Amino acid sequence: MYRLAQLSGVKIVACTGFHLRKYYPRFAWLWQLDSQKACDFFVKELKVGLAETLDQEGEIIKAGFIKVAFEDSLKKTPPESLEGAIHASLETSVAIEAHTEKGVNVEAIVDYFGTQGIPFDRLVICHIDKRPDFGLHRSIAQAGILLEYDTFYRPKYDLQKNLWPLLSQMIEVGFGSSICLATDMAESALWARYGGNPGLNGYLNQIKPD
Repeated sequence: MYRLAQLSGVKIVACTGFHLRKYYPRFAWLWQLDSQKACDFFVKELKVGLAETLDQEGEIIKAGFIKVAFEDSLKKTPPESLEGAIHASLETSVAIEAHTEKGVNVEAIVDYFGTQGIPFDRLVICHIDKRPDFGLHRSIAQAGILLEYDTFYRPKYDLQKNLWPLLSQMIEVGFGSSICLATDMAESALWARYGGNPGLNGYLNQIKPD
């Protein structure tokens, strides 16, 4: 990521935090931490450097925000890791990006962050375009939260019926600056380096023209 930023001139922001449990070994060290130790780890990655770069020679890279992942219910989301991430955000004033399972429980997620004292202008909700409810999106944007749309490469979500009209509506009512465009290239079939399509260039030649 550092080399790519240097060569391209594009500013890339790395994150600390945690993803869904299924992406880790069952007894991963992260799930063994209490909330304070999780907070300490996230803060270290934000203020000192990412563990990957501290353990090797070369440039030390600091994280610039925290990502957390909500399971399909709040109760299944690791509470210690989530609390640690919230405390780290409050201590460092960095943003939190929240993974949602296709926008499920987003109302409860927003309420939860509000009760924890996270300013809404420091919050990003991911994959929310998979739930193309204009009224919901407008209310979230009105609260000052950034919405991340990322199904541009996923025909199965019927983009012409859902994503593009939703994006147009949000822009028409003045919330274009409340939307973050992304790609969510979680499948190898989307990467040119693995023989897939459209690759990273799709952001420019597929999303931007439309």
